[in-house]
Amino acid sequence: MTTRFPFSAFPNGWFRVAYSDELPPGGVKPLHYFGKDLVLFRTEDGKPQVFDAHCPHLGAHLGYGGKVNGNTIQCPFHGWCFDRQGECVKIPYSTKVPPKAKIQPLPVCEFNGLIMVYYHSQSEPPSWQMPGFPGWNSLDWTPFLRKSWKIRTHPQEMAENAMDTAHMLYLHGQSFRAIEKAEFEIDGTVLIQRLRPKYRLSIFRELGIDAEGLVEISCYGLGIQVSYALVKTVIEFHTLTLFLLTPIDEEFLDVHVLISIKNVLNKAITNTLRSKIMAENSHNLHQDIPVWENKIYYRQPLLSEADGPIMPYRYWSKQFYSYLPEKKSSEFLSA
Repeated sequence: MTTRFPFSAFPNGWFRVAYSDELPPGGVKPLHYFGKDLVLFRTEDGKPQVFDAHCPHLGAHLGYGGKVNGNTIQCPFHGWCFDRQGECVKIPYSTKVPPKAKIQPLPVCEFNGLIMVYYHSQSEPPSWQMPGFPGWNSLDWTPFLRKSWKIRTHPQEMAENAMDTAHMLYLHGQSFRAIEKAEFEIDGTVLIQRLRPKYRLSIFRELGIDAEGLVEISCYGLGIQVSYALVKTVIEFHTLTLFLLTPIDEEFLDVHVLISIKNVLNKAITNTLRSKIMAENSHNLHQDIPVWENKIYYRQPLLSEADGPIMPYRYWSKQFYSYLPEKKSSEFLSA
């Protein structure tokens, strides 16, 4: 990864590490993200926690055989118990706890069925919070369909696709015929791209039906991208697509795509549309994957006036890196 990109493989920010329904109260789950082993568990009062995985005593992995005991996690090797702050609060066979018996916790938030972790390369606390999205829980919308991939790329590279409007027309020409107007705005750690495209969606292609609408793509840091689309054709429908991008190690991303649509006409038509839209997104993603996995990063690319706000996006992305490799920092800042 460092040979392809002049910035850290692990940007700071919020990233998905699990779904809520994967972790019942008392559940324990091993994870591997950001190039290290982690353990996810849910305390008996229902709160998810994420720690570095290994017990500071003799190095056992808490994700394999570890147990939740009240609001602590207990090491499977010698029974040491650690509270939510990662402090050892009990050793079953000793009355004294070593003062350095502590595991590094990671900040966690849970909303709309997602368990998110805040990663910072220097272990600093969150400088911003993920907003809630109350509309996602509305009965007017379907449950999310989920699909995942392991892709050799970087979250900044993958999220840049939303800014690169020209590739939508060329690489995914079956889906987008023309984009009449694009809007772009930045609000701190949130970036929004609004498009007003004319589609020729595959789900209507055989009928020769075009569609118009609005697409609003919101980036919350480099780990989560929410795409809302209003599509107007023979019927009008609304879709939500989530792209959740979490670094596994210096080479690969854990990529999850979630699709929900607002109910239309009846349940059968709604579910058919949701499945078709997931298929369309998956098809487009598979077109992108060989490009992402084999491209290089040009710090000063040759751009045409119709390429979209790629450079403003890159400038916005700089805030998610706390430091840059010494030999490459000047190169990155020139991007």
